[in-house]
Amino acid sequence: MNEAPWPDLQAFLAVARTGSLAAAAEILTTSAPTLGRRIAALEADLGVRLFTKATAGYRLTQSGEQLVPAAEAAEQAMLAFLRRRDGLSQEVSGTVRIAAPETIVTHLLAPRLPDLRIRHPALTVTFSTGPALVSLPRRDADLALRIGRPGEDELLARKVGDIVFRAYAPRAAQLPVEEMADLKTVPWIGWGEDFAALPIARSTQGVFARERQAAAASAMHLQVILAKQLGAALLAPDFVGAADPDLIELLDDVLLTQPLWLVASAEARGAARTEALTAWVAEAVRTLS
Repeated sequence: MNEAPWPDLQAFLAVARTGSLAAAAEILTTSAPTLGRRIAALEADLGVRLFTKATAGYRLTQSGEQLVPAAEAAEQAMLAFLRRRDGLSQEVSGTVRIAAPETIVTHLLAPRLPDLRIRHPALTVTFSTGPALVSLPRRDADLALRIGRPGEDELLARKVGDIVFRAYAPRAAQLPVEEMADLKTVPWIGWGEDFAALPIARSTQGVFARERQAAAASAMHLQVILAKQLGAALLAPDFVGAADPDLIELLDDVLLTQPLWLVASAEARGAARTEALTAWVAEAVRTLS
């Protein structure tokens, strides 16, 4: 048997975990046909079938199930090597991946990318947004901005600021709000079901009356659009509400404060490009205070 290349093992594990070529391809940022070819090559190399294709997707054969623990051990060793390699780099160049809430990326980080490009023209930044928690040890990202203190012991984390939320509404709506109780009487925009368990969604539901909800969206910029279209209130960070001339603060009361943490793996933290990006992110977040 020839030695199985690392990309083939990556393909095998991704398909084993997702049960789908398409889902695995999205995780590995490649195409389903490419993964199919890698799986076929690995099966030919091993001389066994690793998957059976069923209506519900790809299912591991008995041989495939027996290979998973060894493949995962190889994965951990390779990831440890790649993280250590990244930490040795002293070049402020290449690609750095940041995982952060969509609102943070849209309103704080993306507008400051030109400044980063001037400082480090050889550095490329990619963003991952959404409610799903990415894994830094698995190298899904190099840095992460997380709301709330991370629980992983193997990560380095430091608090870089607080996000303050207040009630805002379109200026043209002229909603009759003078005190907290009045928020229960106005239409409002909530969060989609995929965010229902997050503190921001629970706080929003607690501030307004459930029967007065006008619409929901899983992105802050969409909530702002809906609020303007429907003349409704929303719970928004100050850096979103105060920056929009069409929105007004309904009350001075702070309705939610969430700490923002910058997280990196211990190995990636030592890389020059990671350090440069960490400084840039910290500068952007300092504008919150």
